[in-house]
Amino acid sequence: MSRIAYDNLILDTGSSNKARLYKDDRLIFMGDGYKAILQFIRLSDNAPEVMDKFRAQLEQREKPRFKPEEPKTATDAISNSLSQSRR
Repeated sequence: MSRIAYDNLILDTGSSNKARLYKDDRLIFMGDGYKAILQFIRLSDNAPEVMDKFRAQLEQREKPRFKPEEPKTATDAISNSLSQSRR
């Protein structure tokens, strides 16, 4: 993938390790390719044809493997400590 255009947007990922995003022929972003893709999608108002072009990259991103712990309330902490002290 080197250059993708949609309406007034151009995403160039071919020249170096940094992607460039242009809107109305003006550079608006230069940096990480994945972040450039996300901005390109957002600026295209989530156009289905744009989403289809980047579906592989979007699906390839790894989902978090862990679940965040539920925050314990003060009453949970007190009841747990009481039950442990009775043993």
